[in-house]
Amino acid sequence: MQTIALILPHAVVYYSGLILALAILGGGALLLALRTAQGREIHSALLFLLLSLLLGLPLSRLVHWYCNSAQYASFASAMTDYSSGGYAPLGAALGMLLSALLLRLFGAVRDLPALLDCAAPAAALSMGIGRLASLFTSANRSKFTLEGEFFRRLPFMTSAVTPSGGVEWRIATFAWESISCFVLCLVLLALFRPLRSQKRFRASWRDGNVFFLFLALYAAFTVMLDSTRYDALYLRSNGFVSLTQICCVAGLLFSTVVCSVRSVMANGLRPWHFVLWLLWAAGAGLAGYMEYYVQRHAAEFLFAYAVMEGALLLLFAIVCLLCRSTRSRAGGGGAERRGPPAGEAGSSCHDEGASPAEAVPSPEEEIPSGGEAEPPLEDSVPSLEDILSEYAEGS
Repeated sequence: MQTIALILPHAVVYYSGLILALAILGGGALLLALRTAQGREIHSALLFLLLSLLLGLPLSRLVHWYCNSAQYASFASAMTDYSSGGYAPLGAALGMLLSALLLRLFGAVRDLPALLDCAAPAAALSMGIGRLASLFTSANRSKFTLEGEFFRRLPFMTSAVTPSGGVEWRIATFAWESISCFVLCLVLLALFRPLRSQKRFRASWRDGNVFFLFLALYAAFTVMLDSTRYDALYLRSNGFVSLTQICCVAGLLFSTVVCSVRSVMANGLRPWHFVLWLLWAAGAGLAGYMEYYVQRHAAEFLFAYAVMEGALLLLFAIVCLLCRSTRSRAGGGGAERRGPPAGEAGSSCHDEGASPAEAVPSPEEEIPSGGEAEPPLEDSVPSLEDILSEYAEGS
């Protein structure tokens, strides 16, 4: 059941549709603004945005149809008639990732990690706005009820009418997902390198880190919140964990592996790496057990979800530490950026008739506003192996 915003002569406009349109506009505007702040070419971001819309819309409907096929008359009607039915944000996210890979494979994007750093905060903002559309539908509630007058006064609670005519108070899951996405957007913007004024941070923060932290923190919020949904999207062969939870865990694992490889390449294999990996395995196991526990002891869901969220935030903190332990090869601070010895530098200056200050450029002159020198245009179309190796070797 959706709330009508406008009734036109030949159409009906719902609040949910208006909010979804606002979400797309807001996310697209932020993507272009961040790409401009990087000092990179804007046309690649425009191509990425257009292709994401073309692929994200049908993929989001495809995922929703797969998990809720009973809501549609047929597959053909689900994919052709968009006047009714729902959309899965997971499908839109898959459309964005597929668009980025296609643009990189065809050579339209030369700096994929940097582009994904722009897309991460934009995706968080878009999902945060889009989830507000659920406030005008009947799907914005969890499967757990809260008794007592105190809980009814809490913000973002919603009421549901029982078959007997009573009223139950439930957590407004989608509203809390919206809040978490807005918080995620602010965190990612705070970590976005071109927006940071500290030279040390700009020098040591590598392209791709913001995207990996997006995968980790979004999973930390969504795995727990999606567990509370009464209409979660499940695989047809699995009713234990939802499809959204599976994809979030896969993204969290991917970000951990890539950041670990980056950290080992920058620092060598250190004992603290093993400590972080053991803590990650323990946190992942605890979060998984809490999902099993809450399905067996539904009355203790507050305790189970508190422990689960603590374990998931631990995993995010480990990814943060792994990202922070890497260095940007174009960012300075390493031995390769210190230049020649003082004697050689001095003789070079005297030979060329320049002062040391003129011979050795400052970090601000070496590094453009985007944080790294623009990579040269490649002569050949990159392979899939080249794309995946960018995350391990840096952009």
